[in-house]
Amino acid sequence: MNQLSKMLRATGVLLALLLAAPAFAAAPKTMLLEGYVHTAAGPAPDGKYTLTFSLYGAQNAATSFWQEAGVAVDVAGGHFSYALGTSKPLDPALLANATEVWVGLKVDNDPELPRSMMHAVGFALRAAVADLAIGLGCTGCVKASSMNWDADIDLAGQSLKATQVTAKTVNSATVIAQEFVGDGSKLTGIKLPNGSCPSGQAVTGINADGTLACKKLTADTPTGSLEAVSGGTITNEFSNVESAPTKNVSIPDNTGLDALSTITFPDVGVAKTLSITIDIESSDLSQVAITILPPDDKKVGYTVCDPCGKAGEKILKATLPVPMALKTGSLEQWVGQNPKGLWNLKVKDTGYCIPQLPGNSTICDVNKATDGWIHDWSINVVTVSASDIAVKGQLVAWGGIRVGATGAPCTDKNVGALRYTTELGLQLCDGKAWAPVAAKNGIIHYSGTCTSTASSSTYSFCLNKELSNTAQDYLTVTTTGYGANDFNTGRVLIKKPGYYRFSFNRRGRGSSCQWWMYKSGTQFAYGYQTKYSSSYYINDSGSRIMPMKANDYFNLKFYCNSTAWYANDTTLDVEYLGE
Repeated sequence: MNQLSKMLRATGVLLALLLAAPAFAAAPKTMLLEGYVHTAAGPAPDGKYTLTFSLYGAQNAATSFWQEAGVAVDVAGGHFSYALGTSKPLDPALLANATEVWVGLKVDNDPELPRSMMHAVGFALRAAVADLAIGLGCTGCVKASSMNWDADIDLAGQSLKATQVTAKTVNSATVIAQEFVGDGSKLTGIKLPNGSCPSGQAVTGINADGTLACKKLTADTPTGSLEAVSGGTITNEFSNVESAPTKNVSIPDNTGLDALSTITFPDVGVAKTLSITIDIESSDLSQVAITILPPDDKKVGYTVCDPCGKAGEKILKATLPVPMALKTGSLEQWVGQNPKGLWNLKVKDTGYCIPQLPGNSTICDVNKATDGWIHDWSINVVTVSASDIAVKGQLVAWGGIRVGATGAPCTDKNVGALRYTTELGLQLCDGKAWAPVAAKNGIIHYSGTCTSTASSSTYSFCLNKELSNTAQDYLTVTTTGYGANDFNTGRVLIKKPGYYRFSFNRRGRGSSCQWWMYKSGTQFAYGYQTKYSSSYYINDSGSRIMPMKANDYFNLKFYCNSTAWYANDTTLDVEYLGE
């Protein structure tokens, strides 16, 4: 700009808002500004001038709320015309809260000319009506009584949020609610369950038409059936786990041989699922391969992993097929099959173990040429039983519970099982042996005595008089009279293996009396009493518990050095305690 621009002064600024279109379709984004500038000598010379326009909320406002700077504007005969917002958009929201608008004008870098107030035109008068609906942050700015709905409200896919909606009719494809209030007596279109299941079938669900879904419960019935009809309290699904009987099997160190561990899985029925867990340790799993051979497959089997880890990794604990997948083969082929038989786990190490590397000193055994172990592995088969059920809650039987005989062995997997036999009564499995809960005729017990008195010497105690006996199924007694060191005298022969308590009470006379207990001819207990005159009567007793096998036998012997022991005052009691 030349010096002439510095002499310019504004004699007035005329403002007008132009309409964007003949119809008020939308508010324009610009405002047309017209003005006139002149010098003391008259209108400013024609040419382009660099102007800066600013909008203020008051005549003396310190800062503008909008500015469009460095705009090249043509001036002809002192007149110029420019649409504010041409280069810098003019957001109508800036004007929404302004009660008045003042325009400031700068020419080049000269001081701003006196500000002029902006006046309304027709579009702005129309907008004044729209102000009633701008930013409805006001309270009561639009009263409900002012609204006159003559058509449906279309929210264009937006949500309607309200504390309460009152309507004569609600027509909706989907109604989502936290709760419904009312008795529901006027609800329509709901199909209530009806009908009944045929004999021998149970309800497993409700069909879409309201009829009952029924199914006969058999061995191949899905697990959920019993649980569904019992409210989750009864199931016929069982988990059967077998672990390797031999733990910590050593892995040959790069010898070409496999470490082998086997599991003989019992006949538990048809598998619903089958999974395998493994626990392997080696100095470097990147040099280890693991294979599983199922029954009737001793060549191919399943490749668990090859390699089984990154270099330097040492421990692999995993469950197959989830979350760890087999590298080859699938355990799902056992679904619907019986997995009974011999399963083999093979581990091959193809690299030498280096004891000097960190963590290897306790894994490598250079003397035995081994590198780590198969610590353990197990097979878990879930079956759906056609004969057994499990009660998850407390069993309440108003008519009583009847326990029958079972041929199942008493093992740690059968702990807590009950059985009843006519010979032995009610028994409980403690994980090792069947123990009596209540004998058929009370305590399983034998009591006997001898009818003759022995003279001084060592004699086998006879049992030729039976006092009581509820143990006929457990033992037999030889009734031969007493004799010197005769193991056929007073012999108690065991029929059923288990633990037995042998107890005696004896009266004798002498300065010293002794007693011995024998198991199959071998002494296992001894005792004595010493008196100082043969005129004293000695009352003596002894008791021992011994494990006995079938055909083991028991004998009792006495000795008094002076006069005699009194057989008819002496008794032997034998009590069966359980397996």
